[in-house]
Amino acid sequence: MQKTGTTGRMLNTVLILLLFCAFAMAMVLTLFSGTGVYRSIQEHMESQYTERTALAYLETKIHHYDTVGAVALEPFAATTALVLYETVDGVLYKTVIYSHEGYLKELFSEAELMLTPEAGQRVIAVNNFEACFIAQDLLQLICTTPTGEQADLLVYLHSEGEVMHYA
Repeated sequence: MQKTGTTGRMLNTVLILLLFCAFAMAMVLTLFSGTGVYRSIQEHMESQYTERTALAYLETKIHHYDTVGAVALEPFAATTALVLYETVDGVLYKTVIYSHEGYLKELFSEAELMLTPEAGQRVIAVNNFEACFIAQDLLQLICTTPTGEQADLLVYLHSEGEVMHYA
């Protein structure tokens, strides 16, 4: 029979302590790498959300107003804005969509009223919004997110009528 002395017990304790420290270090490294990956995924998802939401919002608005002569590009606040016209109870209204102070904004008013860009309602954060007609019935929308990523969308107008070009 072999005697286990204090040296043997101390060696066992040190080995168990080293194994525990290695396990704890592995856990800490896994947590730190996981938070970095999570942060990267979160930033990417926020950027994708802004791109997709802004473009989907614009596409939905355009299709809602897609009638002959209801979609136009007009100068507004030192930029070109998307202007959507509609008549309600014999009164002509316009919805102006533009970028101002880091946001995509919407301004709804009677067509004759001249309001300032500050009066618009914030829709979503964007650095820039541009729109242009590529063809008579094909509109290109370009949004730049706050992170600097740019996304574009082509929207076909189904109204088959003439659109108004002011810009």
